[in-house]
Amino acid sequence: MPVDLSKINVHWFPGHMAHGLRAMEKRLESAVCLVELRDARIPVSSSNPLITRLAEKMKLKHFVAFNKVDLARSAPLKREMDRLYEERGVKSMALRGASEADTKRLIHNLTEYLKDIEHDSSRPLRIMISGIPNVGKSTLINSIRTVSVGREVKAARTGSLPGVTRVVSEQIKISETPKVYLWDSPGILVPKITDPEVGMRLAATGAVMDRQVGEYLIAEYILDRIGAKSKRLRELLKTETIPTDMVSFIEVYARRMQLVEKSNQVNTFNAVTSFLKKFRDGALGKVCLDE
Repeated sequence: MPVDLSKINVHWFPGHMAHGLRAMEKRLESAVCLVELRDARIPVSSSNPLITRLAEKMKLKHFVAFNKVDLARSAPLKREMDRLYEERGVKSMALRGASEADTKRLIHNLTEYLKDIEHDSSRPLRIMISGIPNVGKSTLINSIRTVSVGREVKAARTGSLPGVTRVVSEQIKISETPKVYLWDSPGILVPKITDPEVGMRLAATGAVMDRQVGEYLIAEYILDRIGAKSKRLRELLKTETIPTDMVSFIEVYARRMQLVEKSNQVNTFNAVTSFLKKFRDGALGKVCLDE
């Protein structure tokens, strides 16, 4: 049975996001390009209109990088990349933020993208990277530091919870010729998510705090979207048929994963959080929730 989204209201815009947005706009006065990092599993839903508006308002180049490509289905991702270029002339690429090879390719693509900008060669070009929370920005920043400096220094904090980065960071040199510096920035959501389906996609991929929606409801949404189609999930549960209702599914899942109390009752919370983790880690196969 499909999840009823009619009464779901997903909002998460804490004070540090509002502060970060103001700080971003001030720093962007001296920038030439805004790099938007999206989640390849939700290539459309992970876009942020605030970032697009900032780029347009400040007449900046706009470049989109789709992270976590190893977890995403390729066909819908390519459609969004093609649409960006055909409709708005925005160039993009897909990558794994922790991959040194992909990071080097990103730096190369960005420096090539900036070559036609007229500027004083004695002054560096400055760009900023931004995106929604938990899209893997801190991991990518650490990879950029490693590639640019040759060793890990001042590593940005990373974690499974959204909102780790809370301030606009100091700049990182990513290229000598031309001289290009990059700023990190906090993950930013829109203050009001009007489409509950988009809100659930963001919740499923960890862009909002689980407690804002509820782990059980998020897991139910994921089951509804991918349960019947996931070969990996069938293999994990060693069954040909995945239960479609959440109560039956959790019963089967918990017992297969041995998440059972001494009383022989399933531990629902542990089963739900285990299921969420497996989805987010890619253990259930490549997905696209935007289809």
